[in-house]
Parts: sequence; structure tokens; C-alpha cells
Amino acid sequence: MTEDQIIQRYDRPWTFYTLATLGSWTAWGGAVWLSHRDGIGPAGLTVVAAFLLLGLLFPFLTAWRLTRGDPVLRDDLRRRLIRPDRRQLRFATLGAGIMLGSILLAQALSLLVGYSTEQFRFAAHASFSAGILPGWFPLVLAPIIEELIPPCLSIDTWEPRVAGEGA
Repeated sequence: MTEDQIIQRYDRPWTFYTLATLGSWTAWGGAVWLSHRDGIGPAGLTVVAAFLLLGLLFPFLTAWRLTRGDPVLRDDLRRRLIRPDRRQLRFATLGAGIMLGSILLAQALSLLVGYSTEQFRFAAHASFSAGILPGWFPLVLAPIIEELIPPCLSIDTWEPRVAGEGA
């Protein structure tokens, strides 16, 4: 089966985007709500981290759920996970680099408004966190997980529909 024929089988982009967005935001909203509770303790922080990771993974889990009934799509998803192409790996690396670079650039620009160079020193502990996880973990993990989502559930599913409407 050709790549175009496989892409045509990904026929529910609205379902994917709706579920992925609502699921992620619900999980993140739960994490925010819980993290602002007084005295949540280590167990609560673990639950916050679990909600945050669930929010990051929700688009991937949605893709898996939507493709598991179709053997062709299931095999395509498995192929993309086991043997990601160079483009996926390049974009995952680029995404993680942009996250890190934007934070470092923001810190560098803050020097212009009088903040100290102390902000560039490695601290003994993380200055922000995601539950029990250091803040860098989800920042680096997010673009990698995003690249695991089959591209066919994103841009490729919209192209035939948009092209058809414009014709």
C-alpha cells in the first residue's frame, strides 16, 4: 500500500484534534488545580506529575486509540514508532533545542534589563518543577512525544480536505 493510500485511511482529524486537545487540557487542568492545594505532600506531587505526563501523552494515546481497529493504520503507527524516519528525529531534536534555546535567550535578554549573571549558574536544586519531575524533563520530553504522533493524524489528513475545498 502506498503512503498516499495509508494517509487516506486516517479519516478522522476532527476527532483526533478534539479528543487530544480536550484530554490534554483536562489532565493539565487537574494538575494545576491539585498543585495549588495546600499541603499536598509527596503523594500529591506524584499525582501532579502523572497528570502532566498524561497531558503530554494524550495526543499519542488518542492516535493509538483511533488506529488500533484498523490493521493497516496499526502497522503504520508501529512502523513509525519502531523506525522513525530521519525527518521525525531531526524535528524532535530541533523542537527540544528550540525549547532550551528560547529559555537561554530569554535569560540572556534579561541581562539587558539588569538581572544578574547568577541565573546562568547551575543551581543545587531545580527552580521550577512539574510535580516530582524537574522542569527540564517535560520541556525536553514534549517535542519528542509530539514527534511520536503519526504525522498522518495531523497535517497529512487536512491536505486532501483543504485542497478539495479550494478547488
